[in-house]
Amino acid sequence: MGSPIVAIQPIQANFRPIAPIGSLPSVMQTVQTAAPATPVNFSDLLKKTLMNLNQIQVGASHAMDEMATGQAKNIHDVVLSVQEANMSLQFAIQIRNDLLSAYNEIDQMQI
Repeated sequence: MGSPIVAIQPIQANFRPIAPIGSLPSVMQTVQTAAPATPVNFSDLLKKTLMNLNQIQVGASHAMDEMATGQAKNIHDVVLSVQEANMSLQFAIQIRNDLLSAYNEIDQMQI
């Protein structure tokens, strides 16, 4: 009444050895021929980012106005624009908090 014992066969894997990666000089040559990065002015980057944030906020406000007046054709787009504006603002606030924290930490350093 017992079931017969079946022998389990070992797994036969045919693994190939790992092939070597290309030579290091060719990788270095690719890195060296890449275009040099242009320096970015922090104040210009900050202005551009804040202008983009403002455009997102204005777009969400406009979408909500359209929905309130019955001009919005798709409520899904309105909700998406409002959520995008909310997430963008929360992200900007978190970056501001991190920058202030870093500034305060540097300010409290003793020289």
